[in-house]
Amino acid sequence: MRNKLERLSAAINLPQVRFGVVPLGAGLPRATPYRFLDHRRQLVQFDTYTAELSLTRPDEIAAAYARAFERLTALAVYGPRGPCSDSYVTT
Repeated sequence: MRNKLERLSAAINLPQVRFGVVPLGAGLPRATPYRFLDHRRQLVQFDTYTAELSLTRPDEIAAAYARAFERLTALAVYGPRGPCSDSYVTT
């Protein structure tokens, strides 16, 4: 977990990164075991119990993930709002 927090902390300042958090009470209909790593929707990754899967073919990503991405970005909170801050990431 510490490694992931350190990677997020380093990536958050990159110009091509937009970091958002979907609050628990946002009304997300179900868990999303994937993450979007490319704003052009050219890479979607899944973490499973035993492996990490990467989808890169446009036909694999297609409209379903584009809609999911739009829904998640609409629910996410961006910037310094609320009680969450980088003070939780300690070194």
